[in-house]
Amino acid sequence: SSPQTPAAGGQAPAVAVGMSAVKRKVDYVFDTVDRVFSSNPGASPSFVLVVHLADFDDAWATDAAARLQREHADEVATGKLHGIRAPRSLYPNLDVCPPLCPHAEGPEEGRWRSKRNIDYALLMAYSAPLAQYYLQIEDDLSFTLGWVATALNYAREQPELTKESNAPWRVIDFTGSGCSGKMMQSNELPRLAQLYLLFYDQLHCEAGLVRWMRSMTSGAPVEYFKTGEKLFKHEGLIDSNGGNHVTQVSCGGHSAPSCPECPSGKGEGFCHGDCTWVGDACIGMSPGSSISSAAQPVVQQKHQQSAAVSQPTQVAAPPTEEELRLRRFDNPPAWVISDMTVVPTFLANFAYVAGGEGQSRNDVCDSRLSPALRRPSVHGQRCWFWAKAVSQEQHIIVAFNAEITMEALEVSFGHDAHSKDVLVNGLVEVSESSQQSAMETGSAGKCGDFRTLKEVHGEREISWEPGASGPIAGIRCVRISMAESQTEWLIVRRILVKSL
Repeated sequence: SSPQTPAAGGQAPAVAVGMSAVKRKVDYVFDTVDRVFSSNPGASPSFVLVVHLADFDDAWATDAAARLQREHADEVATGKLHGIRAPRSLYPNLDVCPPLCPHAEGPEEGRWRSKRNIDYALLMAYSAPLAQYYLQIEDDLSFTLGWVATALNYAREQPELTKESNAPWRVIDFTGSGCSGKMMQSNELPRLAQLYLLFYDQLHCEAGLVRWMRSMTSGAPVEYFKTGEKLFKHEGLIDSNGGNHVTQVSCGGHSAPSCPECPSGKGEGFCHGDCTWVGDACIGMSPGSSISSAAQPVVQQKHQQSAAVSQPTQVAAPPTEEELRLRRFDNPPAWVISDMTVVPTFLANFAYVAGGEGQSRNDVCDSRLSPALRRPSVHGQRCWFWAKAVSQEQHIIVAFNAEITMEALEVSFGHDAHSKDVLVNGLVEVSESSQQSAMETGSAGKCGDFRTLKEVHGEREISWEPGASGPIAGIRCVRISMAESQTEWLIVRRILVKSL
């Protein structure tokens, strides 16, 4: 059925914010919805948020819809929050690769890309009649306070017709990355949605957007991101395709936070390294999408297979005892937050990795600040949480997505290259869920009253395992807190949790 606009005042919202969400190892959508509303308080411009629950898992979609209705009853009742879901029957065939693998990608990557285009098309088609402008975002972001007003004011400042093409502006780019943070005029959305439907199996969404702009007599977007205040911050560690989120890529001769940001308007010559130029857009190469991917010609595959006969077989080295020990810890999905003053680029999420430590990493932090980061590791670069000017009662919190039964905990402080940067006097604490958590918008608001699990007095490693009483059930948060201020900086290198 057609979407209904908010009834309050009888006036349509100025902006429709669209978000497509799928089931992930860590579901960020609920915290992101919280932040959308909490970051636009009071007299913010009228807007409506449309969440497309775009996963084919019926149970997940039903639970997600019920939770959004429960936690945002007022927004649903007033029409500020819409939740939609398209039946599987509306989607075309997504298993197009093989034989159609246009970007040297594997079957899973081709399926994910094709489905995402349909997800976006349905979201745009639904949102078009709701407001004057449409702004596409992702489901794992945080926001600058008042970001809707900033985006709306900037859009209203644009001339009706551009000097270059004597046509209206088609896209305002608030991020410089991917399809997120793009604003369009809603009356033009149906044609963009139709393009995604027509070429869903051919183009990445970024390339589709470029082609659409050119077809609409606009050579390039209005690039707010080059001069304006940053409105969005990516928070998710797990991307919607199931892979770990990459915070830095090689563009060939330089680096950037993502492949779409490599060219900076300079074209194909600045899109190399981890990225490739496809359909007028710089995109990341999927894992295994090199020449040896499933899409390569059969003749070449046979040549490689015959050549491989004479090559010695490489056998992976067996895991060490330390690697086996680390695999015990599963690190349940969680948000990591801190109120400490962070050494730039050494963020809290480096200390706790959802899924545990049994995986290679390629963290990005300022290697100039530590000699330990100038020596390459076979396991990739591993950064840590690093804080300075640490004061009494400051903390770092791991807030789990749901209560867990905790069977073991291990925290590592300091580093061989920075042996003094330990917790001189502090506590490791745990809590159950807050009784008021349904009313809280931040991850820390999910935590109840904390109780001490271990005291810390300068140790490099502390660990906890249950005694005769057994594992602790109902744990929602783990907190490392300062019992007193200290002059030395603080490194929390690793937090490991084993749950039942």
